[in-house]
Amino acid sequence: MTKKICVIALITGLAMAEADDWNQWGGPNRNFHVSSIGLNVSWGPDGPERLWSRALGEGYSSIVASSDRLFTMYRDDETEVVVSLDAATGETRWEHRYNASLKEDMNYGTWLRQGGAGPYSTPLLLSGVLYAVGVTGKFHAFDASSRSSGLTTSTKCSTCRDIAVSHRALSPMVATPFFPSVVVDRRW
Repeated sequence: MTKKICVIALITGLAMAEADDWNQWGGPNRNFHVSSIGLNVSWGPDGPERLWSRALGEGYSSIVASSDRLFTMYRDDETEVVVSLDAATGETRWEHRYNASLKEDMNYGTWLRQGGAGPYSTPLLLSGVLYAVGVTGKFHAFDASSRSSGLTTSTKCSTCRDIAVSHRALSPMVATPFFPSVVVDRRW
């Protein structure tokens, strides 16, 4: 079964993003709680007003939001894409595509056939930098404030690392499910 990511922006989503950035999986505190007040708790039979909708690709990445921008990841065949969208229109502001071919072997074959090829992780937005880890263990950091627009616009990755290579993994990483996280060193 193929899982497709479809982004639907609702008025409540935009209000939430302006009031409190949703900068990582689960929100600012990773507890899935929205601190905004005045959100509707019930809707009419047609639901809230739909502002826009667009298909992306395959994957399980959540959306992170900051002010007027949305960020996520998806798969397009053998390519993973990290994308920045305009929250008001859904238009692509920038995207970064990279090869993410998966090797189906004994350990991951069933997982890949059952769950899909990913990506499984959600980007992290911190201090204007968007961090993303792909399904093959490739780590990326981007200037999230880039104001480029257009479907073919690509942004440069300021930091790109292959975690499997960096840590001398014995075999290639396949189907990496983790996502970036912040660890604050308080030893000072």
